[in-house]
Amino acid sequence: MEDFRELISKVRNAVRFVRSSSPRYRSFGKCVKEENLSSKIIMCLDVPTRWDNTYMMLEGAVKFEKEFERLKIHDTTYLNEDIPASRDWEVVRTLVEFLSLFYEATLKLSTSVHVLSNSIFHEISTLQNYIKMRGLNSDNLVLNGIAMKVQTKYDKYWWNSESANYLIYVSVVLSPCCKMKFLSYCFRKLFDANVAQEMCKKVEDILRQLFNEYSLSIDNNDSPTPSMFHHSNTRECSTNDATDDEFDTFDYYYDVIHKFYAAMEEEDNLNLATEVDIYLLEACANQGKDFDILKWWKDNSSRYKVLGKIAREILAIPVSTIAAESAFDIGGRVIDSVCFTSAPNLVEVLACLQSWLNEDATSIDLREHIKDISHMEEDLETSLKEVSRMAEMSFLLNFMSS
Repeated sequence: MEDFRELISKVRNAVRFVRSSSPRYRSFGKCVKEENLSSKIIMCLDVPTRWDNTYMMLEGAVKFEKEFERLKIHDTTYLNEDIPASRDWEVVRTLVEFLSLFYEATLKLSTSVHVLSNSIFHEISTLQNYIKMRGLNSDNLVLNGIAMKVQTKYDKYWWNSESANYLIYVSVVLSPCCKMKFLSYCFRKLFDANVAQEMCKKVEDILRQLFNEYSLSIDNNDSPTPSMFHHSNTRECSTNDATDDEFDTFDYYYDVIHKFYAAMEEEDNLNLATEVDIYLLEACANQGKDFDILKWWKDNSSRYKVLGKIAREILAIPVSTIAAESAFDIGGRVIDSVCFTSAPNLVEVLACLQSWLNEDATSIDLREHIKDISHMEEDLETSLKEVSRMAEMSFLLNFMSS
């Protein structure tokens, strides 16, 4: 956005000129009618510190390109402003196209309800594909320049095989509709063959490491204890009137049983170790419109006891730790003197209270508010005209009566 500050400022001046007074707004409305464009399209001013507002301003303004050009004829004072030239609108269209992808991705990933960790890979891979196909390979110098800068950030935070967050990729493998096959396919599209193979191997290794750790915790909590069986039966046998020879026979019998349980436990552990292999070798599930990943794991928890537990915890990891409002804000985060000098436990209390108070908060659709404000402005203008007309009539009546 910094690279296009001058261009954005020109568009902001054009929008501000139109919205600065009723006569200018009406003059612009005539241009809209002459171009047969829908007057329902909203054109709003932005908040410079919020890039989503700037995006919506550019998106609305670029649709009125011809009307702004026509306004130069209808209102010559418009030419006195620092406004976009004809060639600037092409750059604005390119910028809007690019920002729209990040805007939609931010909205999807910043919501706090029903967003699973596997969804982030789909968004970043979609953006990466756009950067590669429409940006880096484009003849448009503006788009190519933007794509190169964004690609640098992508390589640093997402596609670096050493510093990347591999739990994002593990969450994709834990999606029954994707598994390792889909991830491998995407990696081959995004990277060269050697890097793709290396990253796939690392993802699978991490999944198996997680599986081994979870298997140990499940074994410790849920495994049967043959010693309890032995003691209970020994006590039961001790109440019987049996000879020493009979007790020797019983000891041998229970010794065999203990060995049997030990062998069964070892076999169960071997079966547990193959859960990952079975899951990865099975065909991918068909992803319909209403496919529910968590429900699939719940229904298959008896087959995948360990993987099911891993899936529940990995998929539930929050995709984003900040709200959409903060994600869109490009202004500096300032800590006031009260927060800066507060004790850590007090700050924690305030954070918890804010979380509780905002529990039922819903996201705000800025476009709807912009529409409401536009309607209010129109109603206010109509009311002012009516008041002015009635004042003139009252003045005439008083003048005639006098």
